[in-house]
Amino acid sequence: MSEYAGPGDGFEGLAGVIFWTAPERFEAMREFYVERVGLNPQPARRPGHLAFAWGTPPDYVRLIIGVHDGVHGANPQPERTMVNLLTYDLERLAAAMASRGV
Repeated sequence: MSEYAGPGDGFEGLAGVIFWTAPERFEAMREFYVERVGLNPQPARRPGHLAFAWGTPPDYVRLIIGVHDGVHGANPQPERTMVNLLTYDLERLAAAMASRGV
């Protein structure tokens, strides 16, 4: 059996994931990830843009939520995308998120 060689030639890892949303959905997305999930956003650089980062630049991973004029309404199939966040204390985190309605 051979060793896993990584995701492909020239790729160093995952830099981030972007969720594009409609302007009217941005505040609901912000509220969910900040107020309910409990993530701490980086300082805002522009309106309609929210970023969360793990690690130290340039070797960090970011989750970005941004407004895109090509996106309209709510996602009709939200189950298509799942983000798996790492925790070393699942019981504590699950209790905290449940207390915030997640």
